[in-house]
Amino acid sequence: MKKLLLLCLIGLVLCRCEAPKPKWPQLKLNDLQNQPVSLQQWQNKHVVFIFLSPECPLCKSYSLRINELQQEFENDTIHFLGVVAGNFYPIEQIKHYLVKHRMKITLLLDPDFELTKALNASITPEVFVTKPGGKVVYSGAIDDWAIDLGQKRLQPNAHYLRNALISLQGNKPIVPEKTKAIGCFIE
Repeated sequence: MKKLLLLCLIGLVLCRCEAPKPKWPQLKLNDLQNQPVSLQQWQNKHVVFIFLSPECPLCKSYSLRINELQQEFENDTIHFLGVVAGNFYPIEQIKHYLVKHRMKITLLLDPDFELTKALNASITPEVFVTKPGGKVVYSGAIDDWAIDLGQKRLQPNAHYLRNALISLQGNKPIVPEKTKAIGCFIE
């Protein structure tokens, strides 16, 4: 009997039975007015999720580039959403960040890291491009401007997000599908 109990315990440990991650369209997050927002309203679009932090120097530096990409690509089929994970930042600080950097992106709060976990986000700024239905087709850096924390090129050589969105519009494969995001860790 003890052996059977021991085998069952070992099986449970090896199984690491975790609840499946929710798919992002099933989630509800709050906006900056603390109103619930269902992500289902965007499940039939391509969505560009950009994880941001009002204190991250790279998020501040990338604000202009994010604005340019949003202006160039947001339309009836592509929507941009900014996401602030955790509950570390007061809403007033987040609003100040948006105003100071003239960002017009719809921003959602993910205090319980639900969307963060669903997309496996870990860095700010980090982007996730999804197809209708929620499948991630690109994740990683906006471009290769940031080499490492505190190190940047004069100009980016590779425009990952822009190229992914051009490929998406042209119904072509996205290459690369994943890059390494450089920035501040989501805590």
